[in-house]
Amino acid sequence: MELDLWWYNICAAVLLGALYILVFTGFIGKVVEWYYVKKFGKKQSSLPPGDMGLPLIGNMLSFIRAYKSQFPESFINNLKKRYGETGIYKTNLIWKPSIIVCSPELCRKVLTDDEKFASGYEFSSLICGGVPFDIMSGSPGHKRFRRLTTSRINGHDSLSTLIGSIEEIVIRKLEEWTRMNHPIDFLPEVHKIAFKVITTIFLGPETDDSAIALMEKNYEYLFQGLFSSPINIPGFTFHRALKARKELATIIQAILAERREKESNVPNITKGLIDLIKEAENEEGEKMDDEYIIIVLIIFLVAGRETSGRAAAWATIFLHQHPQFLQKAKEEQEEIIRRRPSSQKGLTLEEIKQMKYLSKVIDETLRIRTNTFALFREAKQDTELNGYLIPKGWKILVWTSAVHMDPEIYSNPKEFNPSRWDDLRPKAGSFQPFGAGSSTCPGADLAKLEISIFLHYFLLNYKNIGTRLRNKVEDEFLVDNLVVYIEQEIAETFDLDSVLVLLGALTYILVFTGFIGRVVEWYYVKKLGKKQSSLPPGDMGLPLIGNTLSFIRAYKSQFPESFLNNLKKRYGKTCIYKTNLFWKPSIIVCGPELCRKVLTDDEQFTTGYEVSSLISGGKPFDIFSGPGHKRFRRLITSPINGQDSLSLLIGSIEEIVINTLKEWTRMNQPIDFLSEVHKIAFKVITTIFLGPATDDSSIALMEKNYTYLFQGLFSTPINIPGFTYHRALKARKMLVTIIQAILAERREKESNVPNIRKGLIDLIKEAENDQGEKIMDEEHIIVVLIIFLVAGRETSGRTAAWATIYLHQHPQFLQKAKEEQEEIIRRRPSSQKGLTLDEIKQMKYLSKVIDETLRIRTNTFALFREAKQDTELNGFLVPKGWKVLVWTSDVHMDPEIYSNPKEFNPSRWDDLRPKAGIFQPFGAGSSSCPGADLAKLEISIFLHYFLLNYKLEQVNPGGPINYLPSPEPVDKFRAKIIKLD
Repeated sequence: MELDLWWYNICAAVLLGALYILVFTGFIGKVVEWYYVKKFGKKQSSLPPGDMGLPLIGNMLSFIRAYKSQFPESFINNLKKRYGETGIYKTNLIWKPSIIVCSPELCRKVLTDDEKFASGYEFSSLICGGVPFDIMSGSPGHKRFRRLTTSRINGHDSLSTLIGSIEEIVIRKLEEWTRMNHPIDFLPEVHKIAFKVITTIFLGPETDDSAIALMEKNYEYLFQGLFSSPINIPGFTFHRALKARKELATIIQAILAERREKESNVPNITKGLIDLIKEAENEEGEKMDDEYIIIVLIIFLVAGRETSGRAAAWATIFLHQHPQFLQKAKEEQEEIIRRRPSSQKGLTLEEIKQMKYLSKVIDETLRIRTNTFALFREAKQDTELNGYLIPKGWKILVWTSAVHMDPEIYSNPKEFNPSRWDDLRPKAGSFQPFGAGSSTCPGADLAKLEISIFLHYFLLNYKNIGTRLRNKVEDEFLVDNLVVYIEQEIAETFDLDSVLVLLGALTYILVFTGFIGRVVEWYYVKKLGKKQSSLPPGDMGLPLIGNTLSFIRAYKSQFPESFLNNLKKRYGKTCIYKTNLFWKPSIIVCGPELCRKVLTDDEQFTTGYEVSSLISGGKPFDIFSGPGHKRFRRLITSPINGQDSLSLLIGSIEEIVINTLKEWTRMNQPIDFLSEVHKIAFKVITTIFLGPATDDSSIALMEKNYTYLFQGLFSTPINIPGFTYHRALKARKMLVTIIQAILAERREKESNVPNIRKGLIDLIKEAENDQGEKIMDEEHIIVVLIIFLVAGRETSGRTAAWATIYLHQHPQFLQKAKEEQEEIIRRRPSSQKGLTLDEIKQMKYLSKVIDETLRIRTNTFALFREAKQDTELNGFLVPKGWKVLVWTSDVHMDPEIYSNPKEFNPSRWDDLRPKAGIFQPFGAGSSSCPGADLAKLEISIFLHYFLLNYKLEQVNPGGPINYLPSPEPVDKFRAKIIKLD
């Protein structure tokens, strides 16, 4: 639907025009300048030249443009052009008033003077996880910690010990590249070497490769988040980075736990830097806990992977761009090999020190491509530099990269020329790729060692980098494109986040004044004319997105009724409200009578859920809302409903549950409980749909891609690499490929195996309409399967997991449910094996447990309908075409219907006879879930076997399962499954 937004464009043009005038005339700049310097009184004239930029964001936008160019000194050059070559400037970056120093003398002064300047880098929550962490910032423990960590990665003996491990990693990786026999993304592959080296040094050489690969995957997301605005909303880089950080911490904790176990059984285990840190004590005799060790490792990963990997990649590219330097470096390496004794295997530290020309290559690369363009410090007191005042508390950016590209120090600074170092003796402060003073990177020698080993083996044994990476790599433009291509996601994140910050500030002002709300309200209701007064109370939110953002915040809390409670508070308990969600004007109904009315009245309301392109693949798909809906519903429900059908399914579900529970105990380690229960539900639904002969490896691969697809259903539809939705689209394509392969294999089997056991798919394939035509082709069958996976996996898996956790939280209910299952077993004939449907029906108390879980944790908090015509509800108008959200979960949590609704109490169902509409976990009418009986059957079988034979032991912080402090921990709940005696 095309929206008429002329009014929005006019408002935006006026606002942006006014903003442009204020910026262009310098008015805003003067106001911001006054705000920051007024407190200094007469001293303000002593501040360095410069400007403080725009409100809040300062000069971040122009800085980001410079950063994206790969030569951030363009930002400095602009300051020099405007204010002269003072070597010191004031500005406002990263939401802090800041001073930039960029001359050699000033850089060295700030970096080495610890009395006046402290470390100014505030550890991101992505690194420290919100834990206070000060051992790297000038605290009393800084020097002791520095000595501790550098002892293993500096000095002749330590570096000599590390050479063998680095060599092995480099050689294996280079051989792996040649076996790939296709072009590689060079920087990411070199980064893998650097990552493997730093994890080996930190954790020891016995760390599992799969764990390292999983760590690196999550680290990459975390690293991208360090360069994004801290917007913690699904679909944004920072949100994904926070999730990756948690996953990374979980992996490291598991490695630490495994290491402790090994240490007790293997006395001579090869140790890593982690062992020194674990055993180190402060002056009070206290040791570091796991949280601090994890933070230290993440800091090492950031420092070790980025510097070594990027410098090694650029040095290789620069050498292949300049054959004369490549030949000279190669000849030096060949000469080292010629002088080597025949009995020697591998490099020695003495040979590394003989690589004089290669060292110049590395220095030249570090000069041009300084990884850390600036080092952060902070003034501990009012200080004078070059005659200018540095106020106490202001940040100082020591811009070393500007020094490295200064033509007065290095002639033709943008030119790669290792030979410039033949006679060059840089004066103090003019070459600082690893910082200086207490800010010096402790791993500088290790980084150069690692880069030297990589270049040694690459130059001696590999060539044709142009054809193996990108054609004509000699082309300067292509190299720049290569870097942009590799770093594109980070660069886009910078631009996107910065624009959002600016737009967000403007939007906040307009929303706060209520102007936007009134305009949007008028736009949506003006077309209704006189009828608009009959609309329910409510508001339509912002342009386009409506109230979607506040709705998402409520949804994330796992109790979406907080969104509804806000409407009730503002507009009274009318049980019907207007709003705008997911780009559609909508009506919310939340009373039992209204919910039931909308769900069961098919004359005035139709299915309103538009199948996402992630499910439908963009294909028209109307069997859930068109004339064939009832026929199709009968077709798919017949195999999963009724006495005979459910009885046939029990055996397959039992087998899957029993085998999985045994597998959990054999793991002998904590599991992600919800994920593992989801696997059972996924296996059940694929078995029912595709038949029991489906290969387990195919099911596992399907589930992996389905998980990504499911995450995309709840993300902003931004199809750009790095966003959840983009990954979900790729996962859907892979899922379709797997399903197509299964269907093809099934067709082949059917022609050779006449009595093959069939699944629901066979009924759907053969179904015909009234004209004798097949209802669905293969594309439609795939869409139906994806819908079944979404419905079947989420409801059954989540409810089974929550019911298990709730029972273990409440021992009195657990005991009662368990006694019922034991009584069923006692009454069973000795000849009977496995459950029967009659026994399932005898599980009266367990059924109440399931109902109570479904009441509190309704998986589908709202059902979507659409008004087929103008309709009246409770005296209010529901316009034709508007979406109607039937908010059943609010009914389930209504204290007037259920006393103490947030309390888990299966016994409330003993005498409760719910009236129509107050309990609708599976919907009602034509919107009711056709698999409701199957879901309860599956949950009952799982709980039956779990309660009789197993128990949970929580391994989350917090000890035994007696209280889950927040509503969402089932997603993060880790537990050990204990087999009962």
